[in-house]
Amino acid sequence: MSAEQGRVLVVDDEVLNRTLISTDLQEAGFQVALAENGDDALMGLRAQEFDVVLLDLSMPGMDGLEVLKRMKADPRLQHLPVIVLATIDEMDRVVQCVERGATDHLSKPFNPVLLHARIHAALADRRLHEQEELYRQDLERRVWEKTQDVQRSYERLQRALDGTVHALSSVVEMRDPYTAGHQQRVTVLACAIAQEMHLPDDQIEGIRVAGLLHDIGKICVPAEILSKPGRIQETEFNIIKGHPRVGHDILAKISFPWPVARFVLQHHEAMDGSG
Repeated sequence: MSAEQGRVLVVDDEVLNRTLISTDLQEAGFQVALAENGDDALMGLRAQEFDVVLLDLSMPGMDGLEVLKRMKADPRLQHLPVIVLATIDEMDRVVQCVERGATDHLSKPFNPVLLHARIHAALADRRLHEQEELYRQDLERRVWEKTQDVQRSYERLQRALDGTVHALSSVVEMRDPYTAGHQQRVTVLACAIAQEMHLPDDQIEGIRVAGLLHDIGKICVPAEILSKPGRIQETEFNIIKGHPRVGHDILAKISFPWPVARFVLQHHEAMDGSG
């Protein structure tokens, strides 16, 4: 709002009324524009900014009620304060205007002091709405920024998790060169089956992580057994068979968003639960 009291559009089909109101408001420090009918009013409202509208209810052609309806249907004008000017016998239509969103009304003939008071009250409502709108926009901006921060943090954590998972998987394959690439192949196959079953993306991600880590328990199997050429002994095989339990115990201490440790524990079970 400028240094003047405010910008007022006066809409009235009678020249005398427009002149009297305009003169009074200009002397009080308001910027005033005039419109003699509803069409001119809507054209002026869309061409420049106003702080309040004084709207005559009874006009030929498009009356004040129709102008108000069109203003409330326009997102750019719907919050603009409207004070309806009407005679005492038009109260039923004034009520309709208030129900349609008019800010206030004045009965003709009106007292200039009361006119100024009503305008100042309407301007105060407008300033309050503008402040609320600025606060809403600022709040939306802050929420968006925080959301972006959270998203970036999540992506960093996701990259760290992926790096950790691949590092653990690589440790196992470095100790067991005979099965190098095995965990990646199992992962690709398991994820392909999960996609074919139309499982949710989040569940498929859990299967991917479990696939990459399913042999992590082999880290506790002596390297000479893992890399031993030829047939291994029964005692050595029994040590290898314990790697799902070892893997489970290692991963159970990590708070994955999926039951990775349980996947690892069960990855050598048969369909009937044996194994």
